[in-house]
Amino acid sequence: MAPPAHPPFTEMVSEALSVSQTGRNVSAIRKHVAGEYKAELKKGWETRVKSALSALIEADRVTRAGAFYKLTDPPAKRMQPRRNPATGSKAGAAAPSTTPAKRAAPAKKAGVAKKRAAAKKPTERAPAKKAKGKKAA
Repeated sequence: MAPPAHPPFTEMVSEALSVSQTGRNVSAIRKHVAGEYKAELKKGWETRVKSALSALIEADRVTRAGAFYKLTDPPAKRMQPRRNPATGSKAGAAAPSTTPAKRAAPAKKAGVAKKRAAAKKPTERAPAKKAKGKKAA
């Protein structure tokens, strides 16, 4: 039996998920795979997409949120800062300062406060009218 002309389904599903940043549902993944590899796929390929998704979830390469699937970020290799052999401290770390840095207080605008106060003058109200009632006969 000859090997298939298309890549493995896990790679095709990963490619379909890498196109979207927000994730995709199963039907969108199937549409992407069909658009890219329709000529090379055999009958019944749609069922293989779901099994490829479950294999990717078990390998922690894909996460599921409701009906959407999303690629997980690969763990980034963090660079450890080199230590200075003479002092034993980190090379990039700055020595703590003995005096705390003072922040300059932002200047308040006095003109704006005066304009707002002038705009909010109390208004005089007209005296309330007495309600007219029915006269007793």
